[in-house]
Amino acid sequence: MGVGGGALGWPTATMRCNSLTSRHNYAEGIMNKDQRIKLENLVSKLQDIQEEVTNIKDEEQEKYDNLPEGLQASEKGEALESAIGNLEEAEANIDEVINGLESAME
Repeated sequence: MGVGGGALGWPTATMRCNSLTSRHNYAEGIMNKDQRIKLENLVSKLQDIQEEVTNIKDEEQEKYDNLPEGLQASEKGEALESAIGNLEEAEANIDEVINGLESAME
């Protein structure tokens, strides 16, 4: 029997499993339970913020939609459109941050 425990020195199934388990335990050790809980709390807060941003955007969209056509093309209407676009972008950015944090927890 050669070095490594198996016939011809090949690693045994047990040795391979132990190696995989060690790697898995090492990966788990990188982010402990407390860190995961902190990230979960951050994700929850960000989801609340995203919901508030969405509500504000919807209110602004409703204001814009209720403006007469002539005012929609005015400076006020253009300012509302710009605000709505910025809020949509903020929603997408928050979503991207949430996805990044969730990926970090995997």
